[in-house]
Amino acid sequence: MDFSSRTTPKASSVARFSLETCLSGAKSLAKDENFVAVMTFSLAALLWNPSTYLQLAAHYLKVFPALNLLVLFILIIRGVLLFPRAPLAGLVDGARRLRFKHFGMMALIIGFLSAFTTFKLSIPSVAPFFADPYIAAFDLWLHGDDPWKYARMLPAGTSIIMDFIYSKLWFGVALCSLIHAALLRPAPEFKRLIMATLLTYIVLGVILATAFSSVGPIFYDRFYAEPRFAEFTAMLAADPYATQQKFYMEYLYSAATTNTALIGSGISAMPSIHVGVAVTVAWYMTSQGRLSMIAGWTFAGTILFGSVYTGWHYAADGYLSAIAATLFWWIASRRYTLGLMLWRRGPKQIGDGVKIDAAIHRGRTA
Repeated sequence: MDFSSRTTPKASSVARFSLETCLSGAKSLAKDENFVAVMTFSLAALLWNPSTYLQLAAHYLKVFPALNLLVLFILIIRGVLLFPRAPLAGLVDGARRLRFKHFGMMALIIGFLSAFTTFKLSIPSVAPFFADPYIAAFDLWLHGDDPWKYARMLPAGTSIIMDFIYSKLWFGVALCSLIHAALLRPAPEFKRLIMATLLTYIVLGVILATAFSSVGPIFYDRFYAEPRFAEFTAMLAADPYATQQKFYMEYLYSAATTNTALIGSGISAMPSIHVGVAVTVAWYMTSQGRLSMIAGWTFAGTILFGSVYTGWHYAADGYLSAIAATLFWWIASRRYTLGLMLWRRGPKQIGDGVKIDAAIHRGRTA
């Protein structure tokens, strides 16, 4: 029996199928405006400053294992939600559905963050910091006093909570929302979240951040001759609970003054990416249900408060970001013909897992 004659046609069929699948996937991606936007943004950053972009990509690549652990965590939750009687089968099902999509998504995230940080580091060279006196004056006029003074009326020890929520929980919640949408929600909802997030980062974090080049109250006295926020600087220095905030402050200042490309580096106050992303997440959670809506807007409000409490931003930074993020969410919702509050239409199916789980259970009891 000629074994090669039997296997060659099968091998060629598999190769042909794989090639057709790759070509089909490539054509589908080429038609996806979000994918095109990420690739264009990344390519523009690479051409703008190749050495900085590649350095940052290498740095962000080091956090890839941590991102994988987060994805695994979401897969476990998905397995429990969709396969309550067989969560391990749910985990396997989620991994099977994700497959190469996962690595592609992680690569896009790393490439996009590298591009965003590249442009953010370039802001002072394109538009030297100038807007802080005007934004601080507007804040004073709008609130009757510097907003950080109202925020700092809270008891000692609040800095520990704010440090954790603002510097750590924020990133986790933002990334979890993307992974949740990718794994648990229909494609239009995921694409809406991606579009709104991209608009927030690109328009707020690059275009408007360059137009309103500023450093925020926390760095004001280091970049301007007038000690406008000397009282805040002294209060922060004397705060024994703000250890993480002081660390990140020196981390960002050192990177900015030595022109070093590091993860999350780049100084920019107006507008606030933290608030913009938090509001985007709040809108996404609003579309999922009443309880998640409450949790989402509580989180967004806490981030807005924290941006002022920590001195990273003026209150006006957050106000502009919240308004803009809401506009971006509306634009993305119109693009994919989705309502702002989908849960008002009644209960939603979150996938095929419930049906599959029920079939597994029936098979076991038969």
